[in-house]
Amino acid sequence: MINSINFGAKLINTAQIKKLNPQDKLFHPQKVSIAEFEPDNIEDVFALTLAAKDWIYDKYASAISFTAHCIFRNSLDKNKHKVFLLTEQLNDLKSLDKNKILGMAEIEKTGEKSIELNHIQANTNYDIFSNEFYYKEVGTRILDTLKSLYDKIELTAARGSVKNFYIKNGFKNINSDENRYLWERA
Repeated sequence: MINSINFGAKLINTAQIKKLNPQDKLFHPQKVSIAEFEPDNIEDVFALTLAAKDWIYDKYASAISFTAHCIFRNSLDKNKHKVFLLTEQLNDLKSLDKNKILGMAEIEKTGEKSIELNHIQANTNYDIFSNEFYYKEVGTRILDTLKSLYDKIELTAARGSVKNFYIKNGFKNINSDENRYLWERA
């Protein structure tokens, strides 16, 4: 169910991730919102940019925020290119809080119910002292949402261990040389 929420994005769904509790060092359920970003509000475009800038590994997040800028400026078709985000914001959503954005994804529609996943990035929020991540399952929840909206998702994975992430989430390798993966609704 898609509902409009008041920061310009469309709430797609709520989900649950895991958040590290510093006191007991255990991961506890954390409710989050997953929204389709509608870049009609320049302040929200900047919120994505500032969030990406603050992330330790911001390469893909920066590419996603650049896409949001291009959609805002109408240099990319907003019906074909979309940005999704996962945020801790659940209410009082007048504007995006850059500190609450935990993940982003950029897609390009290749058909009515098929997409190319161009980029996906979770904020690592990594604690170097405890050698722990603060959040788990951010990327998986974004993929779950995309799977609920589309019947076919294709992507080119970065080299390295990220391929295990896609396989764990139901994707099949369709071209090893090009590191291409596919998920299709059964």
